[in-house]
Amino acid sequence: MKTRMIALALFAATASYAAAQGAAPQATTVAPQSESYRDKLIRELKLTPEQAAKYDQIEAAHRESAKELNRAGLDTPARQERARILRDDKEKQLKLMLTAEQYDKLVAMRKTKHDATQERHQQTQGGHQE
Repeated sequence: MKTRMIALALFAATASYAAAQGAAPQATTVAPQSESYRDKLIRELKLTPEQAAKYDQIEAAHRESAKELNRAGLDTPARQERARILRDDKEKQLKLMLTAEQYDKLVAMRKTKHDATQERHQQTQGGHQE
Protein backbone atom coordinates (compact mmCIF):
# COMPACT_ATOMS: atom_id res chain seq x y z
CA MET A 1 0.00 0.00 0.00
CA LYS A 2 2.81 2.37 0.94
CA THR A 3 4.61 1.57 -2.32
CA ARG A 4 1.48 2.37 -4.31
CA MET A 5 1.08 5.71 -2.54
CA ILE A 6 4.70 6.61 -3.28
CA ALA A 7 4.29 5.56 -6.92
CA LEU A 8 1.08 7.59 -7.20
CA ALA A 9 2.75 10.65 -5.67
CA LEU A 10 5.72 10.27 -7.99
CA PHE A 11 3.40 9.94 -10.98
CA ALA A 12 1.43 13.04 -9.94
CA ALA A 13 4.63 15.03 -9.48
CA THR A 14 5.95 13.91 -12.86
CA ALA A 15 2.65 14.68 -14.57
CA SER A 16 2.44 18.17 -13.08
CA TYR A 17 6.06 18.86 -14.02
CA ALA A 18 5.40 17.66 -17.56
CA ALA A 19 2.28 19.82 -17.76
CA ALA A 20 4.23 22.86 -16.59
CA GLN A 21 6.95 22.18 -19.13
CA GLY A 22 4.35 21.51 -21.81
CA ALA A 23 2.88 25.01 -21.64
CA ALA A 24 4.62 25.71 -24.94
CA PRO A 25 4.63 22.32 -26.67
CA GLN A 26 7.28 21.72 -29.24
CA ALA A 27 5.72 20.66 -32.49
CA THR A 28 7.73 18.27 -34.58
CA THR A 29 7.64 19.63 -38.09
CA VAL A 30 9.57 19.32 -41.29
CA ALA A 31 10.06 23.07 -41.53
CA PRO A 32 13.42 23.33 -39.72
CA GLN A 33 14.97 20.70 -41.98
CA SER A 34 13.32 22.25 -45.02
CA GLU A 35 14.73 25.62 -44.10
CA SER A 36 18.20 24.16 -43.82
CA TYR A 37 17.83 22.33 -47.14
CA ARG A 38 16.43 25.49 -48.72
CA ASP A 39 19.38 27.54 -47.50
CA LYS A 40 21.81 24.92 -48.79
CA LEU A 41 20.12 24.94 -52.20
CA ILE A 42 20.25 28.71 -52.40
CA ARG A 43 23.93 28.70 -51.48
CA GLU A 44 25.07 25.69 -53.53
CA LEU A 45 23.06 26.46 -56.65
CA LYS A 46 23.66 30.21 -56.32
CA LEU A 47 19.98 30.99 -56.78
CA THR A 48 18.99 34.55 -57.54
CA PRO A 49 16.45 36.20 -55.23
CA GLU A 50 13.81 35.65 -57.94
CA GLN A 51 14.70 31.95 -58.19
CA ALA A 52 14.62 31.59 -54.41
CA ALA A 53 11.13 33.14 -54.32
CA LYS A 54 9.96 30.86 -57.12
CA TYR A 55 11.46 27.84 -55.31
CA ASP A 56 9.49 28.82 -52.19
CA GLN A 57 6.29 29.00 -54.27
CA ILE A 58 6.93 25.59 -55.83
CA GLU A 59 7.66 24.03 -52.44
CA ALA A 60 4.59 25.57 -50.80
CA ALA A 61 2.30 24.40 -53.60
CA HIS A 62 3.82 20.91 -53.50
CA ARG A 63 3.49 20.71 -49.72
CA GLU A 64 -0.17 21.74 -49.88
CA SER A 65 -0.89 19.24 -52.67
CA ALA A 66 0.77 16.49 -50.63
CA LYS A 67 -1.37 17.36 -47.61
CA GLU A 68 -4.50 17.21 -49.75
CA LEU A 69 -3.42 13.85 -51.12
CA ASN A 70 -2.92 12.49 -47.62
CA ARG A 71 -6.38 13.71 -46.61
CA ALA A 72 -8.00 12.18 -49.70
CA GLY A 73 -8.09 8.71 -48.15
CA LEU A 74 -7.10 6.90 -51.34
CA ASP A 75 -5.99 3.30 -51.38
CA THR A 76 -2.24 2.73 -51.53
CA PRO A 77 -1.78 2.20 -55.29
CA ALA A 78 -3.87 5.25 -56.18
CA ARG A 79 -2.11 7.38 -53.56
CA GLN A 80 1.32 6.27 -54.79
CA GLU A 81 0.42 7.08 -58.38
CA ARG A 82 -0.88 10.54 -57.43
CA ALA A 83 2.25 11.15 -55.35
CA ARG A 84 4.42 10.21 -58.34
CA ILE A 85 2.50 12.67 -60.51
CA LEU A 86 2.98 15.41 -57.88
CA ARG A 87 6.72 14.72 -57.71
CA ASP A 88 7.03 14.73 -61.50
CA ASP A 89 5.16 18.03 -61.70
CA LYS A 90 7.40 19.58 -59.05
CA GLU A 91 10.47 18.32 -60.91
CA LYS A 92 9.27 19.87 -64.19
CA GLN A 93 8.71 23.21 -62.45
CA LEU A 94 12.18 23.11 -60.89
CA LYS A 95 13.78 22.23 -64.21
CA LEU A 96 12.07 25.20 -65.86
CA MET A 97 13.09 27.55 -63.06
CA LEU A 98 16.77 26.57 -62.91
CA THR A 99 19.49 26.97 -65.49
CA ALA A 100 20.82 23.75 -67.01
CA GLU A 101 23.96 24.03 -64.86
CA GLN A 102 21.93 24.60 -61.68
CA TYR A 103 19.65 21.68 -62.45
CA ASP A 104 22.60 19.36 -63.10
CA LYS A 105 24.09 20.41 -59.78
CA LEU A 106 20.75 19.77 -58.04
CA VAL A 107 20.63 16.26 -59.50
CA ALA A 108 24.23 15.66 -58.36
CA MET A 109 23.40 16.91 -54.84
CA ARG A 110 20.45 14.54 -54.65
CA LYS A 111 22.58 11.63 -55.84
CA THR A 112 25.24 12.37 -53.22
CA LYS A 113 22.57 12.50 -50.51
CA HIS A 114 20.96 9.28 -51.79
CA ASP A 115 24.31 7.48 -51.90
CA ALA A 116 25.12 8.56 -48.34
CA THR A 117 21.72 7.33 -47.17
CA GLN A 118 22.26 3.99 -48.91
CA GLU A 119 25.70 3.68 -47.32
CA ARG A 120 24.26 4.32 -43.84
CA HIS A 121 21.50 1.82 -44.51
CA GLN A 122 23.98 -0.85 -45.61
CA GLN A 123 26.12 -0.23 -42.53
CA THR A 124 23.05 -0.55 -40.31
CA GLN A 125 21.95 -3.73 -42.06
CA GLY A 126 25.45 -5.17 -41.81
CA GLY A 127 25.53 -4.55 -38.08
CA HIS A 128 22.23 -6.36 -37.53
CA GLN A 129 23.10 -9.40 -39.58
CA GLU A 130 26.03 -10.51 -37.44
